[in-house]
Amino acid sequence: MSNIVFVVTGAHSIANISDIVARERYVEYMIALNKVFTYDKAVYGVLSECRADNQYCPPFDTFSMKKLLKLPVSFLQNAKTKSQREFLSIKELIHDIQLKDDTFVIKVSGRYTIMKDTLYNLVETYKNDVNINAIICTPPEQPIQQYTFFFALRWKFFKEFFELPLSYLGTKNIERAMIEYYEENNLVGSILRIDKLDILANINNENKFQIY
Repeated sequence: MSNIVFVVTGAHSIANISDIVARERYVEYMIALNKVFTYDKAVYGVLSECRADNQYCPPFDTFSMKKLLKLPVSFLQNAKTKSQREFLSIKELIHDIQLKDDTFVIKVSGRYTIMKDTLYNLVETYKNDVNINAIICTPPEQPIQQYTFFFALRWKFFKEFFELPLSYLGTKNIERAMIEYYEENNLVGSILRIDKLDILANINNENKFQIY
């Protein structure tokens, strides 16, 4: 019987944002995390780029996570891109987590609010189907990429991907690198692709809220 867990990511220190935007981000995190915890599943969280002060720090500490890792700004000083920062943060989070290979990991950005249970319900439906290893959504204009702010992947492959060296990612974005990983490991046939995630995202704090 397969299980389901969540991996939630977030970042504290964001360059060149005002106090108003920082407060808005705090509220976005609070709403989004509350939704994640309604599923009553184990949640593993990583909060990167943590400053010494706690002003407007995303409220990860407010929730009872199975594991919460807070990484200082210095930890990611050699990461050149947003994708590299996310990759290294998740790598550090999972290195000592022990789960069964067939566990479904739902990875979600801690700031984006799940509006409907579309993805979760599909994971519940297919979690014991050995022919399904991932549930993803790809941008219509970029079918060779996937949205990485919300997807589901079996632990065996989730762990394997994030244990790869940073050089595997290189200068590619993580959205493309994951698709390449599926292709290289003959997983394409076991991926369920969906048209909509039903998650509200405010990408790059641009106040262009959109449901994907």
